[in-house]
Amino acid sequence: MDYISVAAMEIIHPLIIGGIVYQYYKNHDYNEIERYSTFWPRFWAPSIDQIVLWPIVSLVPAIIYTVWELTEMMNTALILGVPTTYILYSIYYHGRYGATIGKYLCKVKVVDAQSEAPISMKQAFLRDCIPFAIVVLILIHVLIMGPEAQIGNKSPTSFLSWTYLLWFIVEVLTMLTNSKRRALHDFIAGTFVVRR
Repeated sequence: MDYISVAAMEIIHPLIIGGIVYQYYKNHDYNEIERYSTFWPRFWAPSIDQIVLWPIVSLVPAIIYTVWELTEMMNTALILGVPTTYILYSIYYHGRYGATIGKYLCKVKVVDAQSEAPISMKQAFLRDCIPFAIVVLILIHVLIMGPEAQIGNKSPTSFLSWTYLLWFIVEVLTMLTNSKRRALHDFIAGTFVVRR
């Protein structure tokens, strides 16, 4: 199967999930009791964000792989560009609008933990600073070590995947153990998520 076919297959699952999620949330109203009950909207919002970012993170790399022969270093940089794109998207939309497109359609927003006012760009960055630091450190490692860069016996992208998985587990556990459903990144940034 060629790269473009794989990229096309990658959009099917998010389109199905995103469509179902959008249909559910578009007419859903909340009462005050549900204000901090944001686990499911936050869980499903990335499916919609994946649809929004699909042309950049899947289709463009597929075209690049089809058209050019990449060196291993260029390949690693392209692979690391995917999580970087998600992080920059998250920082921009949270800082500018208080929600990514997925969160907006799921009717939740990020607010300041003290005042419940819109968050600053600094707070938006702090929410994503750990994943951003992971990507930057791996990119620096690859640039210093060259194409043969390895972390132990694993490739940088494999290490990145495992680190993200661990971060995700810690985030979910933190979110499920407090009344305002604040994930670890919310504590770092001084924010929480509420229903709109």
